[in-house]
Amino acid sequence: IINPAFPFNTFTWESNRIKISYSPNRVSGFIKASGNDVVKMTVKLPQMTKNTVVKVNGKTIPFKVENEFAIFQMKLSVNKASNWEIICN
Repeated sequence: IINPAFPFNTFTWESNRIKISYSPNRVSGFIKASGNDVVKMTVKLPQMTKNTVVKVNGKTIPFKVENEFAIFQMKLSVNKASNWEIICN
């Protein structure tokens, strides 16, 4: 679950295996896993809009919205970065 509670609307945090970046209409990041798996991502939307799109590795994927969170699944591959992005226009 990604649910930042900072007093500002843009930030970035990054490590060797995880990156999260928020802006007013976009949140994105990557996960570099140490094994193969499928993870459920629950990410706080930067804003509520009807034109939200979720992409994993550049491809639009299905998702649902619950209580201002986008919920989707993402496949992870060992030592390969899986990129994700949520765009709210």
